[in-house]
Amino acid sequence: MKLADISKDDTVYLTIKGNSKMELPVEIIGVAKDSLLVKGIKVNGRVLSFTCESKISIYLTLVSSDMPPILWHNIAVCNVKVNGDTIHQIRCANDGIEINRRQEFRVFTGINCNVNHDKTRKPIECTIKDISYNGVGIVSKTDLELGNGERIEVAFSDSETRSMFNITGQVVRTTPHNGKYLIGIAVDSSKAYKNYVHQKQLLVVKKNAKKSMRA
Repeated sequence: MKLADISKDDTVYLTIKGNSKMELPVEIIGVAKDSLLVKGIKVNGRVLSFTCESKISIYLTLVSSDMPPILWHNIAVCNVKVNGDTIHQIRCANDGIEINRRQEFRVFTGINCNVNHDKTRKPIECTIKDISYNGVGIVSKTDLELGNGERIEVAFSDSETRSMFNITGQVVRTTPHNGKYLIGIAVDSSKAYKNYVHQKQLLVVKKNAKKSMRA
């Protein structure tokens, strides 16, 4: 996929890695053959200053709910003046790398969580096996005896992204899993939760992109 295939309504993030790391959403205002024009990218209210020779690593990621994220590397970002305003031009001659759907939409975490439902008086400690935009898989040491369609609440924190969530959803399946029980949950997704999943997916995208580049 090329930059020219991106539309103005797509969700796109720019990752900038130098002495520190930033992941910033961008607002597309125009699409050309091998570049995007986006509103001036700001940090702390100030538009970032780039030159085409900036010695930093920059990645661009397209995120969609119905396809795997796509990553562009070797990105060049330049400041452009239009009617007195500073905008950014993002250029890349390479095609974006699409990561395998199964790998990308389901991110494995291993994060501890607390589960609440109507049949318990206190939270039950479980482990989040994987997450996606619309679901969570948790592992319990015991059978929680939950039927499909029952409501459940999962609370967890992630030190990697400094995030805390209390998500709700309904059970869609319970299956034996290595001597324990794997519970699939269709979650009530929020924008904050989807952004969190994007952050976790982005790490997988970069790892797979590096593998592809070494292959």
